[in-house]
Amino acid sequence: MSTVRIYKVAELLNTTSQEVLALLKKAHGIELKSASSTLEEIVARQFVDRLAKQRNITLPKGDIFSEQAAQAVKTAAKSKKGGAAPEPAKPAAPTKGGEVLRGVDPGGSVNFAGTAYRVGNRFIGQTAGVRIVGDTVQITVDGALMRTHRARHDKSKEFGALAQPNGKPRRNRDGVA
Repeated sequence: MSTVRIYKVAELLNTTSQEVLALLKKAHGIELKSASSTLEEIVARQFVDRLAKQRNITLPKGDIFSEQAAQAVKTAAKSKKGGAAPEPAKPAAPTKGGEVLRGVDPGGSVNFAGTAYRVGNRFIGQTAGVRIVGDTVQITVDGALMRTHRARHDKSKEFGALAQPNGKPRRNRDGVA
C-alpha cells in the first residue's frame, strides 16, 4: 500500500498544507503534524476527489499524485486567474520623518545614520529612498520596495539623518560645503 505526503495533496487542491491538515482533522478526524506527514493513498484519493468536486477543480486523469499531475493543476489554476501579475508591495507609511534619498555605493549598500544597509549590486549608482517604519528600515528604488531591514543604527543619529534628506553635503576642493 502506498502513501502520499500532505504537501502533494495541497498541490493538487491548489491550497496550503496547513489548510489540508485542518480539513483532514475536521472532516475525517485524522490528526497529522506537518506537510511531510503521509496519508494512505486510498484515503488521500477520496479526500482529494471530494474537495475537488466542492471547489470545482478539474483533476488530471490517471495517477493524480505524480509530478506531472501537480504541474497540470498549477498551470490550470494560473490560466483561470488570467495570468495577471500581482501588484508589487507598496511601502508602508514612515513612522518618523519622510523618505530620505541616498546613493547606492559600489558595495550595493546605502548609508543611513552611520550604518550601511544592503540594497543589492544591481542598484549600484542609483538613488534609493530610505524610510523608518517602526523598528525597520525600508529601502525603495523608483518607488518600489526593494528591502526591509531590522533597524541597526544608533537611534540618536536618526534626527541628523532625517534632517539631511539628500545625505551629507559634499565638500569641494576649497573645503567649503
